[in-house]
Amino acid sequence: MTYLDTSALVKRFVAEAGSSKVQSLLTGRAPIASATIAYAELYSGLTRRHREGVLSQLQYRLACRNVERDWMALVKVELAAEILSSARGLIERHGLRAFDAIHLAS
Repeated sequence: MTYLDTSALVKRFVAEAGSSKVQSLLTGRAPIASATIAYAELYSGLTRRHREGVLSQLQYRLACRNVERDWMALVKVELAAEILSSARGLIERHGLRAFDAIHLAS
């Protein structure tokens, strides 16, 4: 199983620096997992890129459709109490941002 945080997941749907590296990392590897918060984070990232003109309307709609298709097959890591507790420890020890700590704890 390969775990991806949102910054890596978005590279599956938007051609940007690092996209080819993520694609090659995933070649022949299944399943892919991520925390459930990645769903909202993905849409936030796609919408921001569309708003900033990085993605055209067509590219945005295609990326959203691909997210929905791929999300069904993704192994979702739920935010259980143990993950939140681990995330808290990571935040306290390393000064991480909340969502980064949740992804690492997942």
